Amino acid sequence: VQGTSTVLPHMGTRAYFAETCTPGIYDRSQYTAMKLLSKSLSFTVDLSGIGCGCNVALYLVAMRQNPKPSESLDFYCDADSISGVACDEIDIMEANQFAWHTTLHAADDHEGASLGYGGGDSSDGPRTWGSSQYGPGGVCIDTTKPFQVKVSFPTNSEGTLEALQLHLSQEGRKCPSGSISDYSGLARLSTALAAGMTPVISYWKSRDMLWMDGKGKDGLGPCEIDGQHCGESVKFYGFSVEDIPGQSPPPKPQTPLQTPPTAVKPLVPKVPPSPAAEPGSPDCSGPDADCRFTRCCQVPGAMCYEKNQWWAACRQACKPGIDARDLPTFQSPWSCKPIGERTPLLPAPAPNPSTGPSSEGGLPGLPAVPTPGHIYKQLIVAVEPSKLPANIPSGCSVTIVVNGKSIPGELVAVHDTPRDGVGGNSGTLVPVSKHDNSKTVWIAACVALLTSLLLAFSVWVLYARLNPSSYAGQLWDQLRQRFVGLQGAVTESLRQVMATPVNRQPIHQPMQRARHTQEQSQPRSRGWLDA
Repeated sequence: VQGTSTVLPHMGTRAYFAETCTPGIYDRSQYTAMKLLSKSLSFTVDLSGIGCGCNVALYLVAMRQNPKPSESLDFYCDADSISGVACDEIDIMEANQFAWHTTLHAADDHEGASLGYGGGDSSDGPRTWGSSQYGPGGVCIDTTKPFQVKVSFPTNSEGTLEALQLHLSQEGRKCPSGSISDYSGLARLSTALAAGMTPVISYWKSRDMLWMDGKGKDGLGPCEIDGQHCGESVKFYGFSVEDIPGQSPPPKPQTPLQTPPTAVKPLVPKVPPSPAAEPGSPDCSGPDADCRFTRCCQVPGAMCYEKNQWWAACRQACKPGIDARDLPTFQSPWSCKPIGERTPLLPAPAPNPSTGPSSEGGLPGLPAVPTPGHIYKQLIVAVEPSKLPANIPSGCSVTIVVNGKSIPGELVAVHDTPRDGVGGNSGTLVPVSKHDNSKTVWIAACVALLTSLLLAFSVWVLYARLNPSSYAGQLWDQLRQRFVGLQGAVTESLRQVMATPVNRQPIHQPMQRARHTQEQSQPRSRGWLDA
C-alpha cells in the first residue's frame, strides 16, 4: 500500500480492505463493510504487462458477516468455497490486458452472470465487446495504459438492487460499458450489499486460465494459450465512492450491523509463547493446517515452518523462497523459520529393563529407546488398502523385504493419499525402478556406440563409391572383390556338401565311418584354403 489510496498487489498475493489492522490477528470486525446500494465505486487500474494466463481481480465478498474462520483462519469466503466457506461474491473485475470479466455470484453459484469479453474453454465467455475495443491498442480501452473503472449498484423504489452497471473509460472515452439486470440472485446480493461487503484484491497466474481469456467455441476470444507473461505487480489507485444521482440511499437498519472494534474480542488468538500440545498428539496441526498457533505437527518427522506472518505449515523440510507445490494464488516466498519442535520420527516405546528389546517393549534390531543423535530413515511405501488389516495400530512392528534382505521397522502412521504425493506438504513419492540402472546405462551406451559405428561406415562407403580414384575408393574395390571371391567359394562348398551322398553304415563299424568322414572332409578343406 502506498499513501492512502494506492494498492500494489504482487504476484501470488491477496489483500483485504480493513478499517484497522492488528498484526498477527485476523478479526472479521476490523474488515471494511462497504454498503454500496445506490452508490458507485470508482478507481483506476494499470494492466500494462499483464498477459494471457494472468488474473488481476477486485471483488466484494461478505467476509464481515462470516462467523467461520475458514481453512485459512482469516474468515475468507467466496462463492467457490476456496477456503471451505461459501458466501455471496461480486466480481467487479477479473482481467488482464486481453480479457475482462464482471460477474455476480450468489453463494455456491460458481457460474453466476457475467459481462465483458474473453474466455471460454468448452463454451463461450461473455462477448459484451470485442478485441478491437478492449486490448493493447484498443480503440476504446488501450490496456497498455491506465484506465478508469466505475461500477454502480442502482436500486428500485423499494431500495432493492436492480442491476450492476459497469463503465470503463480512458482519456475521455466512455466505452465499453454493460449491465447485468436479469440475474436470479439479485435479491440475495442486495441483502449482502445492505449489510456491507469487503473489497478484496488478488493477483495470480495459471496455465489453465482459458476459462477467462481463451478463444471459446466461437473462436472470438483473445488468447490461444496462457503464456503467463505477468508483471511483478499491478497498480490500483484513485478509489472513491459516490451516490448515484437521483437515487435516495437505502434506509438504515434498526439494529447496528457493525460493532466498534474496541468492543470486539479477537476471534483468532495470538501465537502462544510455548507449545500447546506435545508433537505428534491429535491436538497438533495436520499436513494442510496452519500450525502457527499449535506450534507442533501430527505427522512424524514433520516440523512447523513459517511462510509469513499469516501462514505456517507442517513439512519434512523447507527451502526458503517460492514453492512450486503451492497453488498459484498463494505462491509467495517461504521464510522457513522453524516454529516449535520437530515431531519424533519414531515415538519411543517404554523400555523393559528386565527383558530388553522384545516384541512387546521394542523392535528386533532396533533399540527400545532411540539413541540421541541417531538418524532413522523413514521409508514411504504405497500399499493397497485391501492388503492391510482393519484398524492397524501405530507402533506395531513390521518387516520389509528388499532384494531378499529383511529389514525390521516400526509402523509410524498410515495415511490415505494419492499415488503422486504424501499428505499436503510431505513431498512426492519417487518410484523405485525394478531394474538395475547401471545395466540400463551400459546397454544404452553400447547401442549408441554401435549406431555411431554403423553410421560412420555408411558414410565412408558412400564416399568411396562416389570417389573410385581415391584411396578409399581403391580400398573399397579390393574389399568388394575379396568379398565376391569369398561368396563364390562359400557357394561352391555348400554345393559340394549338398551333392555328396550320405554313407549310411551300420553302427558297429565306427572306425570305417570315421575314416570315410575324414576322406570326404579333406578335399573340401583344401578347396576352402585354395579359395
